[in-house]
Amino acid sequence: HLGHRVPLRIPAEVHERMVALARSEGVTVFMMLQAALAVTLSRAGAGTDIPIGSGVAGRTDEALNDLIGFFVNTLVIRTDLSGDPTFSEILGRVRAVGLEALSRQDVPFERLVEELAPARSLARHPLVQTVLTMQNTERAVLEMPGVRAGAGAGAGEAEGSALVPAKFDLFVSIAEAFDEVGRPVGLRGSVTAAADLFDAPVASRIAEWFGRVLDVATASPDLRLHQIQVLEAQERDLVLNRWNDTATATAAGVVESFERQVAATPDAVAVVAGGVEVSYAEVDAAANRLARYLQGLGVGAESVVGLCLPSGTQMITAILAVWKAGAAYLPIDGRLPVERIAFMLADCRVQVLVGTEEVLDDLPVGRARMVAVDDPMTAAVLAGYPATPLDAAIDPAGVAYVIYTSGSTGTPKGVAVTHGSLANYVGSVSDRLGWSGAGTRYGLLQPQVTDLGNTVVFISLATGGELHVLDPEAVTDPEAVAGYLAEHRIDHVKAVPSHLAALTAAAGVERILPARSLVLG
Repeated sequence: HLGHRVPLRIPAEVHERMVALARSEGVTVFMMLQAALAVTLSRAGAGTDIPIGSGVAGRTDEALNDLIGFFVNTLVIRTDLSGDPTFSEILGRVRAVGLEALSRQDVPFERLVEELAPARSLARHPLVQTVLTMQNTERAVLEMPGVRAGAGAGAGEAEGSALVPAKFDLFVSIAEAFDEVGRPVGLRGSVTAAADLFDAPVASRIAEWFGRVLDVATASPDLRLHQIQVLEAQERDLVLNRWNDTATATAAGVVESFERQVAATPDAVAVVAGGVEVSYAEVDAAANRLARYLQGLGVGAESVVGLCLPSGTQMITAILAVWKAGAAYLPIDGRLPVERIAFMLADCRVQVLVGTEEVLDDLPVGRARMVAVDDPMTAAVLAGYPATPLDAAIDPAGVAYVIYTSGSTGTPKGVAVTHGSLANYVGSVSDRLGWSGAGTRYGLLQPQVTDLGNTVVFISLATGGELHVLDPEAVTDPEAVAGYLAEHRIDHVKAVPSHLAALTAAAGVERILPARSLVLG
């Protein structure tokens, strides 16, 4: 494993305050460094229980002083930052826990790991991912005539960023410096951050944050944890203000955008499903008739209409009809267990259930009114309604659809998506992905009983695209998908990674790629 090593510099005035504060609080400079590092990590989002590792010499017995060998042991010291303590209080906690840990420093680290039996991984240390080392031992000097010794930079020697071996996610090595009369002149060291997790600029920022915490905390030790800022004013303004300055013009709703496309290009192809092309004007007319029919059944604002229809023109028409009637839709997969469907219908208080005769007969509809769109009598009634647009305005705060979680961790939960949220999503994603332009061809691979394909469906309808709905049997056939994308010159496709992997494993990546873009998600 490699890491980015960057220099760590603490100026003399901060060092002087550290020494003075350590003396008044009855702690060592190392304890103060540990407290400041814990505060830094906590303020960066690591929580309030911060374990930090440190090496100890392991020579507690005088008999070992002159013995050559490696006796270093690793201590893991947890810093409790709960309750928003002051920095002075944190120093007291670090002192108490640190002294207790030192009293047990002879327990081999390997024994501790064996007793705790944590989940092991070759990617990380078993008990601690952050280590602080203070170099406070006298350096041995070997002078040989004509020989100059050199080694990798250690504490106090790091100059600039370098890529070095890394054993931990974050390793801080630091040493004190004093002048000829013993006055503090600063601390010098380095921060090494695992390259798999951090890049060099982030490693530098962590070092800056650590230095800033030491500066602020030693100047005002009565500051509470939440008052110690790791970010400088410019960086804080970037995170809180500039990155969150997302104000933009309110996006038009999907129905409004769709109706604009109907007015602009009524004869353009809106949906292709089952080999049949349907124009924008035809989809709009069918949706207007169904919307009036639903309103006649009492459907309106705050109503929920269940839709159990096959993917394709019928489903898209029904969605638009429900919205035009002022209601929200609930997609229902007729293959789900009866108990689950009954729960969803009852939980949403579904007023009307739209489907086909074959499917509706097997559904636990309860008190919901059933509408079979393929019933000849229903078709005759629908044909009697005018195909002209409805006058009802759609409230951006109103619910557009309800989608349920899988229920794998308990009871399924319904998530309500508003028209305003959907409009913002469609507008922003269309701009960011470059999915726009009349006549652009989109391929839909997902069933419409989920919301995985809504990005494709609603962007296509709102921007004048040509939506191609592949048959359910075809979307799992790599050859069929590849052939359809090539034959119909599909521009954009969205797929979940697992589905894409299954398709490309058999047909190859190149054949599955659309003409312009493939979005995963």
